[in-house]
Amino acid sequence: MASMPFKTRTSDELISLLSAVATAVLAVIIIMTLYFGREIIMPISLAILLSFVLAPLVGLLQRARIPRAVAVVSVVILAFALIFAMGSLLASQLTQLANDLPRYQSTISEKIQLFRDTAAGWNA
Repeated sequence: MASMPFKTRTSDELISLLSAVATAVLAVIIIMTLYFGREIIMPISLAILLSFVLAPLVGLLQRARIPRAVAVVSVVILAFALIFAMGSLLASQLTQLANDLPRYQSTISEKIQLFRDTAAGWNA
C-alpha cells in the first residue's frame, strides 16, 4: 500500500492555518504601508501631536473671550517661535562646541600623555 506524503487536515486545522497566513499577510501589508507612507504619515502624526499639546492653551485663551481663530493662530505662532528659538539655541551651542573641539582635543591628548608617563613611572 502506498503511503500518503501529506496528512489529511481537518477543517479546524485548515481554518487555523488560513487564519495564521492571513494574519502574516496583513502584518506585511501594514508594515509596507507604514514604510512607504512615512513621508505623509510623519507630518500628520506631528500635527496631531501638536494639536493635543496646544489645545489646552487655545482653550484657556477662548475662556478669556478671545475668538477661536485668533487663539489658534496666536498659539501656533507662539509654538513655532519657541521651536525656532530652541533650534537656534541648539545651533549656537553646537557651533561653540565645534569651535572648542581643537582645544578639547589638545587637552585630552595632554592628559593621555600624562597618564602614560605616570603609568610608565609605576612600571619602572
